[in-house]
Amino acid sequence: MVKQNLIYRLTLLAIVPVVLSLAVFGSVSYGIFKEKLIQERTEEAKYFTEHFSDDIKNPLYFLELDKLNILVNNLKKNPHVLSVYVMDSNGRVITDGTPENKFYNQTLNDEFSKKCIKCNEMFVEIDNNILHISAPEIITERIGTVRIDFSLKELDIVLANLIAFLAMLGAIILMAAIFIGIYISNSVSKPIINLRDAAGEIARGNLGARMEIKSEDELGELAGAFNTMAEDLQKSIDERKRTEKIRLENERLILANKTKADFLSMMSHELRTPLNGIMGYSQLLKQKMSGDLNEKQEHYVDKVLISGERLLNIIEDILNLTSVEAGNIELFIENISVPDMIDDTISIVKDRAAAHNIVMKKEIDARLDLIEADRLKFKQILFNLLDNAVKFSRGKGGAITITAKKEGDMARFSVSDEGIGIKEEDMGKLFKPFEQVDSGSSRHYGGAGLGLAITKKLVELHGGSITAESRFGEGSTFTFLLPLVQKKVESNNNSIILDKAQVLYHNKLK
Repeated sequence: MVKQNLIYRLTLLAIVPVVLSLAVFGSVSYGIFKEKLIQERTEEAKYFTEHFSDDIKNPLYFLELDKLNILVNNLKKNPHVLSVYVMDSNGRVITDGTPENKFYNQTLNDEFSKKCIKCNEMFVEIDNNILHISAPEIITERIGTVRIDFSLKELDIVLANLIAFLAMLGAIILMAAIFIGIYISNSVSKPIINLRDAAGEIARGNLGARMEIKSEDELGELAGAFNTMAEDLQKSIDERKRTEKIRLENERLILANKTKADFLSMMSHELRTPLNGIMGYSQLLKQKMSGDLNEKQEHYVDKVLISGERLLNIIEDILNLTSVEAGNIELFIENISVPDMIDDTISIVKDRAAAHNIVMKKEIDARLDLIEADRLKFKQILFNLLDNAVKFSRGKGGAITITAKKEGDMARFSVSDEGIGIKEEDMGKLFKPFEQVDSGSSRHYGGAGLGLAITKKLVELHGGSITAESRFGEGSTFTFLLPLVQKKVESNNNSIILDKAQVLYHNKLK
């Protein structure tokens, strides 16, 4: 119904100007043609009247009635001539060419006759499709007047034919205008209806609705603009959905992290308390506070202490990793002496290294003295790498080398060992939580696979990066880069807040 109304209005809009133009054209054409026909008939009548006037001068002057009748009857043979009157100077009829000559010696009382007998030149008047024309007969003085009446009825036939022709032509033009109007209306209305339908589809949620572009005119540009708007709208809504999905996922992850952190905090307390009690009583047994122990009992107590220490370390590592992943870290940045920090860390592991016949070496660039970093976190990074190097030694000696070098505005640190190395297919497992290069290593060397994951997180918190190189059976090299000067996001008492809650964790190095 909407489409039909639109087509009707557009067609009517196209036809009305055509109809008005045809009406104006027909009226003007009819008037001009009629005026031209009357003008031509008038000129023709004047011509006949002038020649007739010349022919009757002498017969009229001598009142030769027979000659006058002959001339009048010859003129009346013209099918357009209705009547002819030859009058004397006083306006009385001499002859009208009829045998009866019933108007002889009478004065015609019509208005035209009254006017023409007074006029000294040719006089013309049109009345009721009759052309009246008169001419005075003058030799030396006025001797009479000639009046001729011409019929204009044949002009009505010509004009009727003209009207019929104009009507037929108008009908043809009107039909053509109707067809053209309908075609143009369809051409205009169809894209508009399609635009309405596509807009309705989008309003109903079908964001994939598009308009087909069939032309390069303004309607084609409108369709293209609509499609562009629909695509932008779909992208905007998709982006909003993705943003909302990410927001909900982030909220879920935050809640999950909080739940995990709360759980681990609770479990650490619940595990540490009895574990510390076990280790405390084991220490009392080992110190023989309650009496001597035999060799077998001492061995068992040592096993309890070693296992307890290992379990405490695992609990501590899990808590540390959880804090790092949750972003609950605050770095206390200060200027740190690189040589002193390396010496302090080496002193922690040197006894264990000596027990494995491992030689500790260091190579420190003289240009590298101070670096901006968190003292405890930096020390833990070095300790984790050195501890791994000692742990995964081959048990028959070797060397561990720690290298520190200044490279532009960065400091490069490397820890190289001559241990068991890592298989190429296991390199992808490095730095992932709870991953060991193989299950055998986990059982043989112990640990939960968290040390490197924590190390990577701490390096990245400082704005650095860490990589590893290894050849299986020959050893490994872990290298990390740290900026010499930290970029402070927010400074407060020489600290950097890392966009999260300011929660400190204390590891076993504190």
